[in-house]
Amino acid sequence: MAEIDAILQKYTDPETGSIHGASFVAVDANGNDIYRKSFGHQKVDVKNSPPLTLDTVTWIASQTKLTTSVSVMQIVERGLIGLDDDVREVLPQLKELKVLVAFEDEDGEVVEPEPTSHDNGNGPYINRSLPKPKGQPIFEDVKGPITLRHLVTHTSGLCYDLASPLLMKYSAWIGRQENMFSGTIEGFFHPLLFQPGYILDVRSWA
Repeated sequence: MAEIDAILQKYTDPETGSIHGASFVAVDANGNDIYRKSFGHQKVDVKNSPPLTLDTVTWIASQTKLTTSVSVMQIVERGLIGLDDDVREVLPQLKELKVLVAFEDEDGEVVEPEPTSHDNGNGPYINRSLPKPKGQPIFEDVKGPITLRHLVTHTSGLCYDLASPLLMKYSAWIGRQENMFSGTIEGFFHPLLFQPGYILDVRSWA
C-alpha cells in the first residue's frame, strides 16, 4: 500500500503534482476495505483550502454517467427492464414531452433554431434571464419509444437546457425557472431537441 501512497502523494503535491486532490478506495468482493485514503486539498488554491478527506462532498459531474450506466445494466441483468423497453412506462413524466423544432416569429414566419450542442459541439452557455419571445414554439410529437438504450447512449433527445439556445428560448417563453443546475427533477424535464435514436448528443444528461 505504500506504493499507492507514494503515487497519490506525488500527483497531489502542490509543487510537482498535476491535481489538487484525490481519494482512492478499493474494496474486495465482500465489501471489505483494501485501501481507503485521501490526499491533497479540496480546492485548486491549496494555500486557502482545507485538506481533502474521504467524506468531502465534491461535484463529479459527468462521472455519474459511468456509475448510472453500471446500475442500469444491473437492473437489466436482473430482468427488471429491457434496454429496448419504453421507459415512459416507468417515468411517466416523459410521456408529456414533445420535440421542440423551432420558433415562429411574431409575424408567423418560422425562425430556424440556432446551433445547439449536437450541431457544432460547442453548446454555448447563455444568459438564463432571456426576454420572453414574441413568437410561438413549434412542436412535433415523439414518433417512437424512448428506450433505456436511448437514455444510456445519449440519443433520447434530452439535452442540457443551458447549452441550447433553442431550449433557453423555450424556457423564457414559458416562464420556466428550473434548469439542469437547479438540483430538482423539474430542472431535467423539458422538450426534446430531436427524435429519440436520431442523434448522438454526448453533452446531454440522457
